[in-house]
Amino acid sequence: MDKEQYYPTPVSLAVKMWETFRDGSYLHRDRHILEPSAGTGDLVKAVPESRYGSNRPIVDVCEIDPERLEILGKTTGVNVVGHDFLAFEPSRLYTHIIMNPPFRLGAKHLIHAWQIVRNAEIVCLLNAETLRNPNTKDREYLQELIGAYGSVAYVDGAFLAPDTQRTTAVECALVWLKKETPVAHSYLDGLKLDNETFEFGEIRGDVTDLCLPENIIETAVRVYRAARDVLYRKLESDAVLACEYARWSSILGGSLLESDQERNKRVMQQQAARAVDSRSVQDQFNKEHDKLKEKAWNYILSGIRFYEQLSTAALKAFQAEYKKVAQLEFTEANIHGFLAGVALQRTAMTDEMMIDIFDRFTERYPDNRAYYRAWQSNAKHRAAAWRIKMSRIIIPVNCKRWGNYLDREAREALGDIDKSFAALDGKDVGGIYGLVKAALGNPIENSRRHESDYFEFRYYPGAQTVHLYPKRKDLIDRLNRTVGRLRQWLPSEEGTVTAAFWQQYEQAEKVTNQMSINTQDLSRYQCRLDNPEYVERLIQAHTETCVRLDIPLDGLLASPAAGQGGQQLLPVLP
Repeated sequence: MDKEQYYPTPVSLAVKMWETFRDGSYLHRDRHILEPSAGTGDLVKAVPESRYGSNRPIVDVCEIDPERLEILGKTTGVNVVGHDFLAFEPSRLYTHIIMNPPFRLGAKHLIHAWQIVRNAEIVCLLNAETLRNPNTKDREYLQELIGAYGSVAYVDGAFLAPDTQRTTAVECALVWLKKETPVAHSYLDGLKLDNETFEFGEIRGDVTDLCLPENIIETAVRVYRAARDVLYRKLESDAVLACEYARWSSILGGSLLESDQERNKRVMQQQAARAVDSRSVQDQFNKEHDKLKEKAWNYILSGIRFYEQLSTAALKAFQAEYKKVAQLEFTEANIHGFLAGVALQRTAMTDEMMIDIFDRFTERYPDNRAYYRAWQSNAKHRAAAWRIKMSRIIIPVNCKRWGNYLDREAREALGDIDKSFAALDGKDVGGIYGLVKAALGNPIENSRRHESDYFEFRYYPGAQTVHLYPKRKDLIDRLNRTVGRLRQWLPSEEGTVTAAFWQQYEQAEKVTNQMSINTQDLSRYQCRLDNPEYVERLIQAHTETCVRLDIPLDGLLASPAAGQGGQQLLPVLP
């Protein structure tokens, strides 16, 4: 990228560029416009207001500079679809392109824009020298294009206006081009898709490293492109046949019982049958193609078992952002880039899932908690640290069933537990006999104990709770220690605390079972961990119980430096 070539478009010039379009259909709702060198979005911000109010077009953008790309990603009404425009091969059929490319590469950018459209208008700002001095093949070709399919207007002082961010006295050329590709000359006519076969099916094998075999990615892209090309050919054929049918059937006239409304419709069809509306075909293609591309990305995400690594809450958050992922062109480069990003976030995703399931076990039911003194100290902010009890865990779940279907809330709640414990055990959730499978495969309404790989469990329909009895206490301990370290309740290194610290940690359940917290003057709502008064009473009860049971609370840290100021309970919750 060449920052010296970056000249943001002044507002006055941007308005002039938008006014250069002769077809104002880009103002229709859901119409996508391409801005291939978007910078920080100066051209995007100047999109004219539609006379229809909210029917503002969507602008797809490319930008090669990472800093400017981050700004664009936060701009309303903008989809980032690519980075290097000269390597950009869009699947969407654009009807309008507006561009202010780097002057040094202006000819190459405009020629590439011409090559990637079928029926479209292009408005491009160039250095006038690009056209006045055709000393390269690209510049010669560009002059031929303008002579045959467009026009040019020269603008003096374009970057000297008062609203210019970066000034230059260079003379500019405002180029307008219009490309029309008749339906009869479709670029798809020469494709031989019928003879091509693909070995394509469910992704199998070990994908725990978030990698897919190269041939799977390559084949997925080939299949997607084949489906995309056939889609356009189908829509084009449908439009031609509909046109032909309307033309021939209209010769026979109308029915004897034809109403005025039906007659007017027939006359309109007869007029429309004179030519196929290529713009309508493109619009229909773009709508159907968005669905196709979303399926392609979902195939990749399912293949790496991406969804299995997210809790329900994290999955819902991702679904809100998924549209941005699905807007990316489905290319091998973008797939590899996405997988690399997922790999970098893998640890954070797992940590988030562990914290989510830990909180789900302990937030609503205090009886699931076993309190202990955390390793850090903070005299100003005293809060409670706790671990999940090993004996029994109560969770609120309504396990309604209709035949082989489990209530969505129950499926999500039990499924999150299955995902978390499979991850703790280093296994694929699909390969375990989890709570979801056990709930579907047993008569759980009888309130008897049933088993999954990690729990014995009992469902109480009246209370709408599930009681979990851990079979793998080592996994509960691993979950407790993982979340404890993430929240700085436990040290990241064993040597920073003494054996006495781990003694009181291991006896947390015994201490908690004998604690008596004075809450007589507190309402149920006040008995919460975000209430400082309740936390003080909890800390006091914990300390008194430890003293009564002869569990030492002094000298828990390996050195004074590790504590930074005393032995008070506990860091504040994040």
